[in-house]
Amino acid sequence: MTSISSTRSRFRDRENSVLRSGFTLFEMILVLTIIMVVGSLAAPAIDGVLARQKLRTTADELRMAWQSARLTAMRTGQAQVFRCQIGSNGYSIEPLIQPDDMANSVDDPTAISGAAAQSISGSLGFASQTVDAETPASLQIDSTLVFLSCNATSDMRAALTLQSASVGAGGADAGQPVLFYTDGTTSTAELLIKSARDEVCGVQLRGLTGFCDNISLTTLEALGGLR
Repeated sequence: MTSISSTRSRFRDRENSVLRSGFTLFEMILVLTIIMVVGSLAAPAIDGVLARQKLRTTADELRMAWQSARLTAMRTGQAQVFRCQIGSNGYSIEPLIQPDDMANSVDDPTAISGAAAQSISGSLGFASQTVDAETPASLQIDSTLVFLSCNATSDMRAALTLQSASVGAGGADAGQPVLFYTDGTTSTAELLIKSARDEVCGVQLRGLTGFCDNISLTTLEALGGLR
């Protein structure tokens, strides 16, 4: 009899132990609530990190695009020009057609080189590119970013180059043209892009050496509210 009673007692103790090791519904709800609260507090910080990384990555892509434009000008013997629209995410990098290029193209339609086939419209200025899968007519940065400013140092060479190619200012919202010459020199320029969080990053270019570098991440407020 004592043995049976002892066995039942051990069974009850084991059953109670198993029950105590589980979670009640209240405890599960409490844990899930804590997880949701912590997640909601951490989400803005995570979004900020991702947005800043996107800004830096885009600046890197623009830096590489400028470096590529410089090498293309040196390789093809044809100056390149970068232009962007302030307040938007659109930009272009195109060959700069000079009067000599126009004259040569009359005798040899393939004289004007470039990554895509070029067609001369009959007036001086940019060549219109034949659109294909590899060479889009216009380029864009990420849709969540916009160009804040594009400033290039004005000098006699740039003025004469743009004048001879009949390139205008491009409108009030157009950034200043950035030139890449065939001898490896460039415009001295600074390009800034902005995120929706008013964080700013960019690229700077040194004309004499053609050296291109990123501008450290900052905020619009730190720049004095530049628009």
